[in-house]
Amino acid sequence: MIRSKTYKLEKLKVQLEYELNYIDDSEIRDIIRYKYNDNMTWIQVMFKMKYKSESKAKMKLKRFFKENNICDKCDDLM
Repeated sequence: MIRSKTYKLEKLKVQLEYELNYIDDSEIRDIIRYKYNDNMTWIQVMFKMKYKSESKAKMKLKRFFKENNICDKCDDLM
């Protein structure tokens, strides 16, 4: 059971990396990678990206999701 879940998780990570290659904006790729693949907090993402506030990364990602019709409830992801 645990092996099965671990396998599925690893498969999802590989899929995420594959999909990230299709995002032109390297900044957005990094935000997604740090937040969802590396499980960083928004504060950690802020420092990693050298932003002055955590809301900058959130807003950039939210704008990207909305512009690309990726989600209807982007606030749930933040």
